[in-house]
Amino acid sequence: MQLIAYILIYPILWLISILPFRLLYGFSDVIYIFMYRIFGYRKTTVKENLRLVFPDKSKKEISEITSKFYHHFCDMMVEAIKSLTISEAQMNKRFKFTNVDLITDLEKNNEALF
Repeated sequence: MQLIAYILIYPILWLISILPFRLLYGFSDVIYIFMYRIFGYRKTTVKENLRLVFPDKSKKEISEITSKFYHHFCDMMVEAIKSLTISEAQMNKRFKFTNVDLITDLEKNNEALF
């Protein structure tokens, strides 16, 4: 069953991944509307968790954080899809790695990175 799902879904995701970032982020905004505004995918859980973490925030602030979370979540989904076909040059253009020597030293000493 998983193989069938893979065979059916992967080509669609690959085709989506070759779209430019501008279109992907537009697609992300459409997904956001469905997930947050129409279906409210786990919205209650997200808001409850935010209230637990930020008890001093007002309902309005919690709603703003929730909305921003869903925007970010949808952006991350399309970026994950884009990772199927992104070139190394595009990746280097979009990511900036800092303190690489620190990570290398920790790795050499078998120390935890987190």
